[in-house]
Amino acid sequence: FRSLYVNAELASLWRRGVVLKEVVLAAPDVELIIAPDGSLNLAHLAPPAPPQPAEKKDDAPLRVHIGSLSVTEGRIGFQDRSLAQPFSAAFTPIRFSLADFRTDLGHRTTHSFSATSRIGARFDWSGGFTVRPFVAGGTFSVTDLRLAALNEYVEGKLPVELVSGNAQ
Repeated sequence: FRSLYVNAELASLWRRGVVLKEVVLAAPDVELIIAPDGSLNLAHLAPPAPPQPAEKKDDAPLRVHIGSLSVTEGRIGFQDRSLAQPFSAAFTPIRFSLADFRTDLGHRTTHSFSATSRIGARFDWSGGFTVRPFVAGGTFSVTDLRLAALNEYVEGKLPVELVSGNAQ
């Protein structure tokens, strides 16, 4: 990423959790790669999980409050090397925003996400979710998706051929 700005608050000390007024991430660049064996490159970043004792029913997750989180000018590259004909795509710019995120029981957080592919397809997702319990809702839309371009990826996986057309 090009820059990361975090405005932490002293309230973290007496609220016994993480309190961030604002987090801004500019120009993150992520490359998702499916290897020939089907494994995902990002899965290798996670350390092996140590054996965990049984969780107590009264254990609450760490309290986190983020006033606003935004991602601008992001890029996600995607490569699937598990196919006979490797496939790649890129989505840029990626924009994401989250308002008033909290891990408090039943607190609803609003979000919005948008991305555009190199061929002009646009993906938008907005709505809200709660962390405890995890419940999400909202709207997802795809516009200007050229079906022939999608066929490059699904070719051989589905018993159809997408020759032309647009999806809205």
